[in-house]
Amino acid sequence: NHIQMLPAYKYLLDTINEMKQGKAPKIFVIGSHGSIIRKYLWGLGIFNDRFLSPNAELTTLEIYSAKRTERGYNLNNGIEYYFRWTRRGEFIEFPECDYENGSTQLCDLEILIDSISDAVPMEEYADEICAKAIDKCLCGLC
Repeated sequence: NHIQMLPAYKYLLDTINEMKQGKAPKIFVIGSHGSIIRKYLWGLGIFNDRFLSPNAELTTLEIYSAKRTERGYNLNNGIEYYFRWTRRGEFIEFPECDYENGSTQLCDLEILIDSISDAVPMEEYADEICAKAIDKCLCGLC
């Protein structure tokens, strides 16, 4: 369910934006149980197991930076960002990415950012659902 993961997705987007501005650490370690990981990955469209994931599972989101080598306008001061997911040490394909027929496991980070932003109605959630559900707005977005 996307709604349950909205605070976590917002945290991810905020962290990515801080990282791109050079304001965030280069490594984050966040722990959770398998069922939460499953919901998180389902919301992104990259979890397809029919069974609950075990409580001890390693899922990683790796973000890479590289200096731009082509000519062109780049908003990130000549730095491009890429990502890849792994689960149990194995690469997971992200649905909207083009992996050049298997020649790479990296995908443009903007695809992940756009996917999260498009998949969940964050502003609607913060303004309507969260604010009405809790008086003091403790959902993490308000």
